[in-house]
Amino acid sequence: MYKCQLCNQLFYSTVDGESHLKEAHPEAGNPGLLHVHYRCPRCGRTFEHPTGCQSHAYVDHRIYKAECLEISV
Repeated sequence: MYKCQLCNQLFYSTVDGESHLKEAHPEAGNPGLLHVHYRCPRCGRTFEHPTGCQSHAYVDHRIYKAECLEISV
């Protein structure tokens, strides 16, 4: 996932994020996007999508509805 550095909106692809920057923030130029990962609260393993992290936490650690931590890379 990718996050706009100006408004924190999330996008599944860089192309969508870049299109958003050009349309929603034309005056700001192109500051780039942060790559967002989600970290398991128990073991620290990272995932690109929150559902992957939640599935991992449930299967490997038996944590139901884990609150995976959003981190920018």
